[in-house]
Amino acid sequence: MADAISTSSEGSQEFKKSNDFQIPEKWRTPLKLLGGLIVLIIIVILVWAELTERATHLGHRTYEDGCSRRYFGEDSFVCVCNGSYCDEIRPIGHLERNEAIVYETSAAESRLRRLFHRFQDERPENEHVIRVDLANPKHSILGFGGTLTDSAYFNLVKYTNLTNLLLNQFFGERGIKYNMLKVPAGSTEFSEECYTYNDKSFDYGLRTFSLENDSKVPFIKDILALNNDIKLLATGYSAPGWMKNSHKILGPGELKGSPQDIYYSLYTEYLIRYLEQTRTLGLNFWGISPLNEPLTSLTANDTASPRMAMSSDNLRQFINDVFGPSLKGNKLTKDVNIVFHEDAKNSLLGNVNTLYQDGSAFIDGFSVHSNFLNSNKSVNNLIQTHNFQPDKFILSTESVHRGSVSQGSWKYAADYASDIISSLNHYVNGYIDYNLALNEEGGPSLNRQTASASIIVNSHNAAEFYKQPSYYAIGHFSHFIPPGSKVLPIAIRNNEDESVVYTPGPIECLAVRTPEMNVVLILHNIEDRVHALTIDASTQKTKRFLNVGMAPKSIRTVVWRVEAE
Repeated sequence: MADAISTSSEGSQEFKKSNDFQIPEKWRTPLKLLGGLIVLIIIVILVWAELTERATHLGHRTYEDGCSRRYFGEDSFVCVCNGSYCDEIRPIGHLERNEAIVYETSAAESRLRRLFHRFQDERPENEHVIRVDLANPKHSILGFGGTLTDSAYFNLVKYTNLTNLLLNQFFGERGIKYNMLKVPAGSTEFSEECYTYNDKSFDYGLRTFSLENDSKVPFIKDILALNNDIKLLATGYSAPGWMKNSHKILGPGELKGSPQDIYYSLYTEYLIRYLEQTRTLGLNFWGISPLNEPLTSLTANDTASPRMAMSSDNLRQFINDVFGPSLKGNKLTKDVNIVFHEDAKNSLLGNVNTLYQDGSAFIDGFSVHSNFLNSNKSVNNLIQTHNFQPDKFILSTESVHRGSVSQGSWKYAADYASDIISSLNHYVNGYIDYNLALNEEGGPSLNRQTASASIIVNSHNAAEFYKQPSYYAIGHFSHFIPPGSKVLPIAIRNNEDESVVYTPGPIECLAVRTPEMNVVLILHNIEDRVHALTIDASTQKTKRFLNVGMAPKSIRTVVWRVEAE
């Protein structure tokens, strides 16, 4: 037995020796390198998988431009933001003299994707050549913004746990950098309940005036914490019902009596009280529009919204004899800008002409609402109003697609791009969108009125919201055009060097010169085909050309430094 055991042990030892494979010396180093490479590849795959998992949620994925896409059956897509990820706008950074930075958004692909381009000495043979006239700057830009309705407030605060992230999309340095905020004084159609600040009937001393029911007023301070230079614009929608001949806040109605009667003075005191009390809360309003859509309300059949009608002649007497002297005569409100009209572009010129029948020392600027049509009449009204009162600013203070939310709609984005380009090329100094944010149903609102907004909050998932194509369309302007920028004339040449002043065509254009001496050129291709463009930035000393391709249905913002002559 001992021998057998010994033999077996020896056999086992011999077996081990015979199977002890030795790697040749010359292969050891390459195999070690290969093993290290395999480990590195595995690590990269694991990291990529982790990042992809973080950026991928319920069927959407992050692309090169940072957008986490999701489709809702429209002709484009939204970008999804949640508690772990949200795309940002990459900064311009330092620009060399021969460089341009291009930001691109298209229906099919990108969302403010940043690209670097270089100028060249020879002009490419493209179908259009665009030249910006630096020598003849036009009007200045005051800024861009949105409206803090009650519904916007609810979606930004009550129905989400991403309030700070949402606010940064609008007012932050990596967002679209709004610097204006329209604030309704009281409820609008986009409120959950109807209210004013003095609903006790026949309180002629306004002793019960209170901001208590208006949750959005203290919230404004959170917005100002992101940008303390935001211009606040208050807007009246309706007087308390007991001041109106309809006895109701909802529906048009008019102030009782004539402009010489007590109710016009009471409404004036009501608005001034609003400015005084918000001032005690640390809010200094830059401007006030005393009444929203007063002319439209004369013929409106809308009985579901806070409204108040006033004729052009009554507006003239109200502004010149009551509201203007009272506001400018009050030491706390004398510096607040009075913004007049707050109605459709088509009625602007007639209303302004009526206002100035006996002169007016109180108006600081005008405001118009957009229907995205930009008819010849509306454009001519802007031009003629500017020519009539060139020292007064013009603001576009309401743009909205009512009805369907249409998440991912490129048409809505294209409407905004076209409207901003047309407005700013025709003497509009600032552009304010309507609701900052709404939910997937386009609310909440009074009596189920719905609309779209540039950001849609998921009311069923408080940790998610969607940035619409229109958000990026507006951002192509608001992020890159700071206050104080000057609009510049544009000329377009074809290949035969025939020069024409810019008129809207398949490529819509807007150019400005910023206070930092950059040129910002926004191009909008409204067609479903590619366009090749040349930007001519030549001076007397140097030839500089930039080749720009425009994808179908796309917007591009091109930024370059002004070249010293």
